[in-house]
Amino acid sequence: VLHLEMPQSIEDYVQETGRAARGASDGTGPAIGTCVLLNTPGDCRIHKHFVKSAAPDIGVVRRVWESLPGGGRGTQAEMARRAGCDPDEVDPALLYLEIHGPVRRRPDALRRCIVTVPRDWRNRANSADWPPDRGSRLAGAVEEATRFGAEPFDLQGLCRVRSWDFDETEELLFAAERDEILAVRVIEYAVAVDADADREPDWDSIERSLDRQRERAAARSQQAKAFARNRRDCRRNLMLAYLGADEVAEPCGACDVCNPGLPRPWQDHKITGEQIAEAVPVEPVIEALLKDLGGARYSKRNVLRTLTGASSPFELPGELQSHRLNGCLAHCGRRQVEEALEEMIAAGKVEEVEVAARPDDGRAGYVSLRLA
Repeated sequence: VLHLEMPQSIEDYVQETGRAARGASDGTGPAIGTCVLLNTPGDCRIHKHFVKSAAPDIGVVRRVWESLPGGGRGTQAEMARRAGCDPDEVDPALLYLEIHGPVRRRPDALRRCIVTVPRDWRNRANSADWPPDRGSRLAGAVEEATRFGAEPFDLQGLCRVRSWDFDETEELLFAAERDEILAVRVIEYAVAVDADADREPDWDSIERSLDRQRERAAARSQQAKAFARNRRDCRRNLMLAYLGADEVAEPCGACDVCNPGLPRPWQDHKITGEQIAEAVPVEPVIEALLKDLGGARYSKRNVLRTLTGASSPFELPGELQSHRLNGCLAHCGRRQVEEALEEMIAAGKVEEVEVAARPDDGRAGYVSLRLA
């Protein structure tokens, strides 16, 4: 197991290093595993992001509360747009509103789906002994679903247009699937909540909970960084003490602190910029990021800063800060990545999209990107 920097907590480090000897007890893996933690003074900068993202900002929680959807349902993306936050901030905000406020989270609701209707669905319904009134309502749903064929459709929108009760229609489709009358493929779920608009959340309690959560994350981060920089105490004993072991054993004799003479074969290998560039080609990485983002959602500038590693990662939206490809092309430099991106645009592989300004929330227009 090779760690390029210290994980955000010692729990994570213990869990990840355990993979080094996976299969040792049953003989399917090596008897002894080796864990290498590469650490420099500049490492662990991402821990600041972990601490900051451990709990949403109180302003985000307030905006999510103010933008809860009418009817109590909405996708994370829709709620995030109304609240002016990242989609991954919606769930944490709802959690604190549920703990300290007048919000109750219900099971997620079906939003977009594909319904596959076999030709003999009526015979299947009859075989399942569906009552006539239920069969009649199913026939209406089947008639609408067949209009879309293999294309996804918005079930909530359809229910509004047809004046159907959404909960009843959703239950009807899933019941039909259980009885093998038709098949429902879920494309997207919507968050479903009940909110008492006449009752204000306990904002003081919410803010204290957010602060405590960030303080706990900061304490775990400090312990993890201290562990990584430790050069005095047996690492196994430090992990055991952190996990609450009653008795600390004798030094293990196997870690780098107990045994400073451990072989370090990687020290004799030098990696050049050319080797890195060959191993991490620019164009596939750009394609992978744009595919993950799923359309024109972020500015071209932020896409470039994500690929090359922004000097201050906290200026990026949350999804980009924590994305697996953040900084993946830092070795190339911004100019090389920008040139490669312009070549992909000229070749028709990537499209530039003009996103209009939104004066209602003060957002300026910008140029975004998507795969062609």
